[in-house]
Amino acid sequence: MPEISAPLALDAAQSEAVLVEIEALSASLPEEARARYAELARAVAAGGVDEDLLPRLTEVLDLSLGTGRARRVHGAEGEQALLRLFRQTPRGVALARTVEGANRALEALSGQVIQGLTFTPRAPGAFRLEIATGTCQVTLEIDRSGVTVDSVGVE
Repeated sequence: MPEISAPLALDAAQSEAVLVEIEALSASLPEEARARYAELARAVAAGGVDEDLLPRLTEVLDLSLGTGRARRVHGAEGEQALLRLFRQTPRGVALARTVEGANRALEALSGQVIQGLTFTPRAPGAFRLEIATGTCQVTLEIDRSGVTVDSVGVE
């Protein structure tokens, strides 16, 4: 029997901000594309988003947070409410895991003197960061999917 997960619960501040964002996004779409977000709006208004609607919710949050609209329209508190919600989505959880992995790799540098830092563009929105000490080198890849450890070298 398949496991049924509980809907992702939204508090009042999150629901209010997400509904404003869905409305703004829908207004910019052709009529036939708006229906895609109508079901999401109903779920948000009811206070819980089922797993099958999480990709759409993530799209809305990503657009609002990524463009800075969340802060402009909802202020710092509204932006924080949307960030808390984003962190509960599968994409937000995955992003947090990539950061945890990078932080574990960076622990190898703790207490050492940094001798070199180099940022290199890899592609639009993607970068490589190389950090070198006298005994260690850590290379990180940074892009929209998060931060990943490319390599850790210890002498």
